[in-house]
Amino acid sequence: MIAAVIRTRLIVILVALFVLGAAAFYYGAEWFRRELGDKPYIVSIQAELRGLAAAQDSFRVDAGLYASDLALLTYRVKDQHVQVQIRDASPEGFLAEGHHTFWQGHCVIAVGRQAGDSLTPGDPHCS
Repeated sequence: MIAAVIRTRLIVILVALFVLGAAAFYYGAEWFRRELGDKPYIVSIQAELRGLAAAQDSFRVDAGLYASDLALLTYRVKDQHVQVQIRDASPEGFLAEGHHTFWQGHCVIAVGRQAGDSLTPGDPHCS
């Protein structure tokens, strides 16, 4: 009788450990995919947005305002899989967004008034 109870408890503990191990493996794999799998795309978009910000700074020095169109800038996107768009521009700042062909998320960069309270000016934010 006691041996059956001990055996049952042992089986329940082993099953619980197996389930916890499977869940940890699943969530660990998801974390690795997100952190390591998406990282090259995010870094590529951030680099393009920082290049755009530098071109915008040069344009502002010359023109006194930020460019509302990429064609006005000397900047050209280097990664063929990254698309960059200027969403808003004014004399006080600009907001731009970047996407990658192989990643579902997007990144934004804002400078000046367009950064508001939620974005760090000049620092790309991805989600």
